[in-house]
Amino acid sequence: MTYQEAVALADAARTNEVPQALKLRWLSLLDGELIEDLLACREEPERLLSGDGAAPVRDWRGWTPTDGSGAQDGARELLALPPHDGLYPSWLRLQIDLAQGELELYAADAALYEAARRSLACAVNRRARQTGPARLRF
Repeated sequence: MTYQEAVALADAARTNEVPQALKLRWLSLLDGELIEDLLACREEPERLLSGDGAAPVRDWRGWTPTDGSGAQDGARELLALPPHDGLYPSWLRLQIDLAQGELELYAADAALYEAARRSLACAVNRRARQTGPARLRF
């Protein structure tokens, strides 16, 4: 899923005035969190989410307005591949709900996001061996 696709799906579900730059930042934070929490302590982490090995897992610095080649980030693939890429629109809806003060919607979207995140974590755990200490989150 690309950044543009994730934003389009989230925007279709929630009317909002959130700037595109902030949505890009939220997706960047999520990919950074996935790298830190799920991939950093694995063998060959680049191959766990994006099968082509192109994900910058070891030197992650976040998304920027362009990738350095002039290509817009909107066309860039996010790290998690199908069937787990549904967590991106869920994450954006969650953040939009919070920004707009929609706490009931936030609670429902938080449950959906956490389920998608757990599913991704289980898939990574099935595919990968751990090479170092895991980072625990409470």
